[in-house]
Amino acid sequence: GATNGTFDVAIDNMIYTTQPPSLDGGSLYCHTGLDEDVHYVNLTAHIEQHSGQQFQFDFANVTSSFSTG
Repeated sequence: GATNGTFDVAIDNMIYTTQPPSLDGGSLYCHTGLDEDVHYVNLTAHIEQHSGQQFQFDFANVTSSFSTG
């Protein structure tokens, strides 16, 4: 995704950070170290009226690593 405005990222109703604009079209946010469980993710865009700001969200990529042994 990409945005020319700021946005908040909340996981399980806890706001982790307010992100600056991201125009590169890559990942908007990355978070590691969550327990394996059900989680709720919320993105809140802070768009100013009549500013021409945009927020583009394509998909979420959720992965988990398992150790062997």
